[in-house]
Amino acid sequence: MAYQKTTWIDRLVQFPRRFTKTLEGANVVTLTPDPGTITELGTFVSAAVMNNMELGIENADAAATKARDDLVLANNALNLKAPLANPVFTGTPKVGSATMITADNIATYTPPVDTGNYIGGDMYVSTLGSDTTGTGQLAYPFKTIQKALNSAKKHLVTTLIINIKAGTYPEAITISNFDGARGITLQPHGSGLVIITSDVYVDACSMSSMYFYNLNFTGSITSRGDGGCRFMSVLGCTFTTNSSYGISFETAGVLSVLNSTFTGKPTCIRLVGSVLLSISSGNSGSGNAVGISVLSGAILTVRGNISIGAATTFQVETGGTVFNTPSGKIYV
Repeated sequence: MAYQKTTWIDRLVQFPRRFTKTLEGANVVTLTPDPGTITELGTFVSAAVMNNMELGIENADAAATKARDDLVLANNALNLKAPLANPVFTGTPKVGSATMITADNIATYTPPVDTGNYIGGDMYVSTLGSDTTGTGQLAYPFKTIQKALNSAKKHLVTTLIINIKAGTYPEAITISNFDGARGITLQPHGSGLVIITSDVYVDACSMSSMYFYNLNFTGSITSRGDGGCRFMSVLGCTFTTNSSYGISFETAGVLSVLNSTFTGKPTCIRLVGSVLLSISSGNSGSGNAVGISVLSGAILTVRGNISIGAATTFQVETGGTVFNTPSGKIYV
């Protein structure tokens, strides 16, 4: 039976701590509660109510223990592998790297070593930090964003959050070869602007997601090549100066751009290949030549009116498609 929780209500009286003194003797006095007007009786504490709580805790613990045991059994089942001495393969599976593992090379195959020190979690970067003595902790931040990325293990079992203190970071950033069920987030730490003056590349990554929050770019963000990123979100960012584009998404996946601003761009957003972009009316801009370039089979879904400050809002070529919800296809 599902747990029936108790809704606790405070007892409300006119005088919470008032007592009447009666039957006073030489060594004993009787104090009788005298609360005055009672406006709410409140929830009574009883053995039945407390035992119900104990039972709920016991049942929750039993359920958690069973879930853990079931997970162990499932993992044990998944870990059953073919013997290495005489493996039998169907096709040519890829194991942990770009190397194709076959019956001919499995005996000598050495998997790549993941040399990072961090399995995810929060890391910190500051212009006053150090890539030599810094540890990535709040009190001892790294100096560059790239150092933080290089210090993380490539297989993400926990979301990697890089917290960047205000300042200008004149560094080209490459986010490459990450995988796993978790993602990476780059975001400011504290007040003030975080300005990244060079390009950011996302290469050969198969982790679940890539988030850029409230950052300022004078260069561009590019997700490129097979496995650039399955899902990328750009939220509250600004893109300025006349670099070729603000965002270029050149890999199979989904891109979401919300509440971001583009200024003076030849192209604000460039989509190439099997990519789906979802964009809403929350974005803005001025002085841009092309808002969104849709190329080579890319699909753009528009929600609301797009006013991104571009002379040409949509530039569609070689198989690109633009849909306007709920109006349907508007550009091909």
